[in-house]
Amino acid sequence: MKGLLFAIPFILTGCCSQPVYEKPKISLPIVPVLPEVSSQEVSCLSKETFTNLARRELKLRDYSEKCITILKEVTFNE
Repeated sequence: MKGLLFAIPFILTGCCSQPVYEKPKISLPIVPVLPEVSSQEVSCLSKETFTNLARRELKLRDYSEKCITILKEVTFNE
């Protein structure tokens, strides 16, 4: 009896229809226009602070581009 109860779920899964996967409908966010920063505005920063800020900006841009690439692959590729 226990064997039959164990086998029923496996038997029934063969009778199920295949799942249909639908891609999510996601619109890509508009890339914001970032404010420009003049060299005079950052002249008060030390070289180390400016370098850290520049690296931070590059990492954020890289991350943003990777996220957009993933969204495009998930939503637009078939």
